[in-house]
Parts: sequence; structure tokens; C-alpha cells
Amino acid sequence: MSDEPETQPSSEQWGEPGLTAAAFAAGVKFDRVYFCKEKREILSNVTFELLPREIICLVGPSGCGKTSILRLLGGAENVSSGSITIDHKVVSDVDHFVPPEKRRVGMVFQDYALFPHLTVIENIQFGLNKIEAVAAKAQAANALERVGLSHKARSFPSALSGGEQQRVALARSIAPRPSILLLDEAFSSLDKRLRDEVRTQTLSVLRETRSSCIIVTHDPEEALSLADRLIVMRQGRIVQIGTPDIIYHQPVDYETAVFFSQCTIIEGERIPNGIKTVFGILPDVRPFDDVRVKIALRLHSLEPCPPEEGCLCLVKEKIFEGAFSRIRLIPQGLDLLIWVRIASDTVIKIGDIHNFKINPLHTLLFDCDLNPICAPV
Repeated sequence: MSDEPETQPSSEQWGEPGLTAAAFAAGVKFDRVYFCKEKREILSNVTFELLPREIICLVGPSGCGKTSILRLLGGAENVSSGSITIDHKVVSDVDHFVPPEKRRVGMVFQDYALFPHLTVIENIQFGLNKIEAVAAKAQAANALERVGLSHKARSFPSALSGGEQQRVALARSIAPRPSILLLDEAFSSLDKRLRDEVRTQTLSVLRETRSSCIIVTHDPEEALSLADRLIVMRQGRIVQIGTPDIIYHQPVDYETAVFFSQCTIIEGERIPNGIKTVFGILPDVRPFDDVRVKIALRLHSLEPCPPEEGCLCLVKEKIFEGAFSRIRLIPQGLDLLIWVRIASDTVIKIGDIHNFKINPLHTLLFDCDLNPICAPV
């Protein structure tokens, strides 16, 4: 397979729901887990629970410890301290270590890790060696049909596209009916258009199998669309756990806010009826002490308005992106450039001068040290 991202959309249809048997979903608990390797601390005091049938996404910058969590849960590593339990049974602590093959944990790797010398169907059957051959063949065939690749059963991985390899890897992981499924950047090598399709279909399969699932991703859009809950990590620690809605609208800090959305900081001043900004009054009733406020503007934070409202802005740049366009504004009285996303049919062109007002639904408030004024719940 080429190292370049695949750009051709898949022409094959995925199989009908119902072909894959449901698993007995398991719950997971990480309790004050520390993990060190080569005298370097990788994870520090990691505590969270994965509920049965829940899908959690781990997000954060490279090197923050996301993949280490998967490796510890899958049995590739053991904890330095703390414990990991699956359905209330300890599988990893300083005194216990349950081997990977006894954990009922499946995994889809970033590079798919298919055996090049085995055919597609043989790759899927590889993990089914503990059941009778006829049953193993039937389970593998059903999993392959569910991902729409029955016609590739006798092909070798080298003859498959990147999207097809991803689907085979998914089929191989669900065939043994794992109680827990782990996906490590499983969509990252695919082109965006294909990635959206494969991601949607994969989510459907995950819901169908009823496995509990942890997904590692660098893609904020992917995390928001896939997860029941998100775990935001930084430097080996968990900084926030919550639903996609809570994480997006009430980030624990500015770094988390920027991870999920491009932001521009402007200043505001607290007045009796809200917060005064160059773009108008931002209503706010939340208590805080500082008179000066920092406001994080997201791409949808500003919108065109009549001349008597908002702030006069010069349109410096415009980039067409399909249904939306991004424009870069120079607001009157501010020495900065602000990116704004507007509907593509909005009649605004480079060089125009328009008034823009602030939309409070897409703004975040921080104090002067960029600590959030509204603490997450």
C-alpha cells in the first residue's frame, strides 16, 4: 500500500446490519494508573471508567499517553502502579497481569497490521483458532460480508486499497466478538471524503456489535462525532472528561478550547448589562471578579449585521470551502486579523467593508490569565 493518503472513494457497499453477532460488552476502570518506561513517566494518575457499550475517544497532542492507555488495556504493557479492571476483575496491577489473549480485547491499529502472507479471509480467521473450524469460517465470512468485502476474501493485503485494508482490519477485530474494542488512529491514513464514509460505517458496526470501545484520534471533528464521552489528555494526565457538548462548550482551559476550534482572543470590559467588546455587548450573567475579560472568538463567533450594529471590518481575504467560505477580517480599532466562517452564498468579497457582530453562542470567556470564567460541570 502506498504511503500517500487514499483519495478515491470506495465503490463497494458495506453489508447490511445484523451480520455480526453482538458481544458481551465489558466495563473498564483505570484507577490511579502510573506508567513509566525507560525511567520516563508516560502516564500519571490516570483514573477513568469505560461503561459497557460506551464509546470513548482519547484526544490530545502526540506523546500525551493516548496509545499507552490502549497498550495497557490490551495487555501489551503492565502498569507501574495503580490498577486496571475489566468487569471488576483486576487484569493489571503490580501483583497481577492477565495475558492479552484472556482479556477479550480487540484492536485496530493505525497501520492495520494485516499479515501480508495470508489472504483476507485467513487474516480474519487468524484470531478464531479457539473455536471449531466450520464456526470460525462462518464468523469470518459474516464479518467480511458486513464490511462489504466478501469478493476480496482470497486477495492478499497488498492488493487492497487503504480503505479496504482498514475494513479488513475492522472485520478481523470484530469476528472474535470482543467485549472491548480499541481503535488507534484507525482512520488517519484515509483521505477526508473516504474517511467520513468509513468512519460513519465503522460507528454503525461498533453500535451493532455492542462492544465497549476506546478510540484514539488526533482529529477533533472525529472525536466529537464518534464519542459518547471524550477524555482530553496532556503530558500523560487527564485534563477533562465529558460529553462532546460539554467539552466543546465548556472547555477546562484555553488549550482544550483551541484543540477543538480555531480561536482568536480579543479583550472585553465588564459593564452592568454584560461585557463590552468592539463588536457590541456580549450578554453575561455569570459571576467573576475581573473587570477585564478575554474572549475567544471561534470561526462562527462573528456574523454580518446591519450598519448600526457591531463593528466595521475590512474583508482582507476570502477562501471558498464549498457550503462555507472563510474570510479574514481587519476590525476597526483592533490591530489583528480574525478568521470568520460564513455561508458561501453570503454576498461578501475581498475589499468590502461590512459590519460584524458577536454571536454569544460561539464564544468563550476567560480571565486575564486565560482561565475559563465558566467552569465545566
